[in-house]
Amino acid sequence: MKKHCYILFLLLSSIASSQQFYIRGEVRDETGNPLQNVTILLHSTGYVYRSGSYGSFGIVSARSTDSLSFSMDGYERQTVFAKADSYLVVKMKPLSSNASTLRRDKLVSMTRNLTRETQREWFAGDETYASLIENRF
Repeated sequence: MKKHCYILFLLLSSIASSQQFYIRGEVRDETGNPLQNVTILLHSTGYVYRSGSYGSFGIVSARSTDSLSFSMDGYERQTVFAKADSYLVVKMKPLSSNASTLRRDKLVSMTRNLTRETQREWFAGDETYASLIENRF
């Protein structure tokens, strides 16, 4: 009987220590439209998640309360405190047009004054060809 009680105690203690919580919610812009592919950082683990096509997300956490950071290009970064027992709705605010934190590491076209006739010359069937700008790599 002692042996069975000991095994039961071990099972209950392992279940209590490995309890998991589910933090769920959705990400929307100021007008209420869902935002997909928002980067979500779970602070307790450092894991990164993404919101789904309807702006929804669900994250498994070992804590019942945790902090999350939401970020997306064109929107202000937002950090919120989330509880597993409540549904979280995050409203992202767009960056102002004169924000100095714009990312400049995107590909930029170096073509100026391109006419439709010149652009049509690049097409051959389903393939397109353009001038390449070689980098120094």
